Amino acid sequence: YELGCNVLLGLILYRIATKLLCLNKTNAILVGLTAISILTTTAFTIRPDATALLFIFLTVYFYGKTIENDFQIKWLLLLSIFFIVNFFSKQDGIFIAIPIGIHMLLHKKWNVFFMTVSISLFLLLSAFFIIYIIGGDYFFINTILGLKNTTSVHQMISVFDRAFSFYGFFICIGLILSLKYCFQFKDKKHHFLGIISIFYFLLALAISSKIGSWINYYTPFVILSTILIMVYFEDKLFNKNKFHLVGYCFMFFSFIFFFRQLYNYTYPFIDVSDANKKLYASNYEEYKRIKKTYNIKKNDKVITTDYLMRNFFASNSVMVNMEYYNQASYTYADFKAAKNKLITCIIFKKSEKSTIHFLSNYFHINLNNYELSSTKSFSILSLKP
Repeated sequence: YELGCNVLLGLILYRIATKLLCLNKTNAILVGLTAISILTTTAFTIRPDATALLFIFLTVYFYGKTIENDFQIKWLLLLSIFFIVNFFSKQDGIFIAIPIGIHMLLHKKWNVFFMTVSISLFLLLSAFFIIYIIGGDYFFINTILGLKNTTSVHQMISVFDRAFSFYGFFICIGLILSLKYCFQFKDKKHHFLGIISIFYFLLALAISSKIGSWINYYTPFVILSTILIMVYFEDKLFNKNKFHLVGYCFMFFSFIFFFRQLYNYTYPFIDVSDANKKLYASNYEEYKRIKKTYNIKKNDKVITTDYLMRNFFASNSVMVNMEYYNQASYTYADFKAAKNKLITCIIFKKSEKSTIHFLSNYFHINLNNYELSSTKSFSILSLKP
């Protein structure tokens, strides 16, 4: 699925480059290939990130078409639908509406702005109402409250430093070109690219202050920087045919970046060596033994910190993303009260004792009240009476 979204993203970027920005076809292909080859690992391994990026740039494309068609009502309706789809693909996707609204206001499209806001609000509230009927309170809690992580300036600086180590060239050149195009009011499309690029840089700074954030928040800005760099190089610095060589070099280095990412971040998780196969088989046998010995049924809940055991106990496991819950300002009181009664087993390795103590305190479970047993690799606390 994620790979499909990445391929579609490349095609959309190609359309943006050729149809909206009138780039040479070869250079437009280079835009798409370069952009998808410098994606962070979350963009090709995590479903919401891949989906959100696809819809963000679909919205950019359709806003460009909306400008071309002089803000006709059918294009505004389509644009409003994309705002809502962006939000439900990933909550921060709704922010795409802000630079579009700013662009409309700067070009004094007052009626267009208010019409788009009205349509979008109506569609958003309607969608919320329909899904709330289906999903109930938990839909609202997950979508609006969710992991209300605390923020930290230190976190923001740390993430920016990491992003700069990956994308320093794109960040520096992208910011310069964004500011340049921000003041080109005559060309509405280039002006919009400047606005949206600056906006997503500032948004990345703001959102990356959340505890647990990473450099994936800079991805839209980096992609927009790639587009702006290609536009500027083709228009200003090189003959359009000679520019191909520069573009090929650009793409070559981006592919080196891509394979380094695969090796450093992705390969360790898909290592199929004999040692890993044996570890997987051994843990799976222990999973079956634990499940049978402790009579863990479908509705029983299990706490485990081991990533393989979390997968084996997928229908039973609670606190899947346990590393962030203690950072959240949302208390999860109802969740804890409900799950506490259902937790029947705690599974952990000796090295994970500190994490288990945190989780037991989180659920108000006194570990001293239960007998500890063990298998080959795991310690088990049965909470069943």
